[in-house]
Amino acid sequence: MRLCLASLIVASSAFAAPATQYNEPLAPSPRPALEARIEALVAEVAGHERREVPRPDARLARAAEDLVRHTAPDGRPPNEQVQAALWLNGIIEPPPHLILANTSPGPDGEQAVLTELRAQLPRALSQGRYRRVGAATQRYGEQVLVLVALQESGIELSPLPRSLPNGGPTSLVGEVRAPFQRPEAFVTGPDGQVTRLALEGDATHFRGTFRCGPARGRYQLELAAEDRFGASVLANFPIYCGVPAPSALPPVTTAVRAEDKLADGPSAEAAMVRLVNQDRAHTGLPALEVDARLTQIARGHSADMQAHGFVGHVSPTTGSAADRFRRAGVDAVLIAENVARAYSPGEAELGLMESPGHRANILNRDVTRVGVGAIITDGIGGARELLVTQVFCKPPERIDAGSAVTLRHEIEALRHAHHLGALGADPALDLVAQSTAEGIARGSLRAERAGEPIERALGKLADRYQSMRSVVATSSGVAQVVSGVEKSLLDQTVTTVGVGVAAGRRPDGSPAVFAVLVLATRR
Repeated sequence: MRLCLASLIVASSAFAAPATQYNEPLAPSPRPALEARIEALVAEVAGHERREVPRPDARLARAAEDLVRHTAPDGRPPNEQVQAALWLNGIIEPPPHLILANTSPGPDGEQAVLTELRAQLPRALSQGRYRRVGAATQRYGEQVLVLVALQESGIELSPLPRSLPNGGPTSLVGEVRAPFQRPEAFVTGPDGQVTRLALEGDATHFRGTFRCGPARGRYQLELAAEDRFGASVLANFPIYCGVPAPSALPPVTTAVRAEDKLADGPSAEAAMVRLVNQDRAHTGLPALEVDARLTQIARGHSADMQAHGFVGHVSPTTGSAADRFRRAGVDAVLIAENVARAYSPGEAELGLMESPGHRANILNRDVTRVGVGAIITDGIGGARELLVTQVFCKPPERIDAGSAVTLRHEIEALRHAHHLGALGADPALDLVAQSTAEGIARGSLRAERAGEPIERALGKLADRYQSMRSVVATSSGVAQVVSGVEKSLLDQTVTTVGVGVAAGRRPDGSPAVFAVLVLATRR
C-alpha cells in the first residue's frame, strides 16, 4: 500500500468545538482578506495549469488555523499533530500537502507572499489530485506565518461518529471517486492487531459495519482503493470505543531524535530499518534481516518515484513490486511493500504504523528480510523531503531430504489432533511420490497426470495394497501443504502414506513447493 505523508510543531491546545462526527458539513464562515486572496490564487493557478480547482473547505481551513496558531515561525509541525488537527475537525483523509511561508505585516508583505505562492503553486499542484484548500495566517511580532493546506479526496463517506459506546455499531456507506476502484477496509484494534473489515458493493460503491469492541479504546479505520499506481490510502481515522474522543491536540516534544534527522539517504535507510525492527520487537516479533538485494530494489523504486513524480506501488516504467523482484533475479514466496513521503524517517515510520494496511506489512509474521530505499528531495519552499520504499519478503523455503520428514510430522500432528492413528510409511511409496513430485517441479510431468505413475506402482504393489491414490499440492512452503489437503489426510480408510517434496516454479515463474502424497490402503 502507499501512504503520502505531509507534516507540519504544535503545542498542546484545547479546541473550542471539536467535531462530534467525521464528514459532518461545516458552514463556510467569512474569511479574512489574505486567506481569501490565497484561496482565490490557488483556484486561479490551478485553472491556468489545467488542473482540478481545489475548493475552499471550512473544515480544512479551521484545521489550518488550529495548526498555524501554534507553529513557530521557523517550524514545521510533525505529522502526528497535523493528523490530529484533521481528526478533531472531522476530516478522514490522510494529511494534506502543506506550504509554509513567512512575510511581513501590511500590504507589501501580503503582496510578497502572494507572489511567492504564485511561483510555488504550479509545482505543488502537480504533486497530487487536490480537491480542497484551506489557508490560515498567524502574526508573530514583525512576521506573519502563512500556511496553505492542499488536500486530496478520493472518497465520499456518510457522516459517522468519532466515538461510540462499546459494542455500538456504525455504518460505513460511501463510494470511491475516479480513478479509484475496488475499495477495501482495515482496522487496527487497541491491541495493535490488524483485521480486514468486510465490505459489500461494486467496483466503486461500498457498505459495511464497524462494531466497537470487545476491548475499549482507540480503533484505527482505514479505507483504501486502487488506481494505476496500485493500492492507496483514501481515509485513515480513529473511532473511540467506550472512551471519549480527544478534544485537544496531544503535546509534542521539541527534542530532536536521531530518527528525525535527514543527513543523507543511507543514514535515513539505516534509521528506518532500526525503527522497523523496534516496532516488531514491541510486538514480540523477531528482527528482519537486511538484504542488500532488497535494498537495491527499494532504492531503485524510490528513485523512480522521484523521477516520474508519483508515490505508488505500480510504476509506469518498472511495473509492480513482483516485477521488480523478478527483474532483479530475487526469488520470494511472499512480497510486501510500503511507500511514503515524509520529512524524516521517524515521521515516515510513525505514519506507516498509524495506517492499518502499512502496519500489517511491517508486523507481518511471515516475512524475514527487509530492504529500505530512501531519496532526499527538495520540497516546496526549500524543505527537504524523504521519499522512502520499504520492501519485505520471505525467501523460498530450502527443500532437501529433511523436507519430506517435516511433512510427515505435520501429517501425524493433524491426524493426532483428530484422534486418528498415524499413517504407516513405505519406502516404495515414498520413492514413487518423490519421483512424481520432481517430475512436476521440472515440468516434465503435468500435475493432472500425476496419477499415472501411481497406477503403475499399484500394479507392482497389488499384493500389498487394495487401493492407492495421489494428492498433489502446490504451496509456498512445506508448512502450508497439510492445510490444503486436510480432507484427504483425514480419510479413515487410508493406512499408509508415501511422501515426496520438490522445489520448482509456477507457470508465472514464481517459486513454489510441489508435494505429492500417495495415500494407500493395505489389504
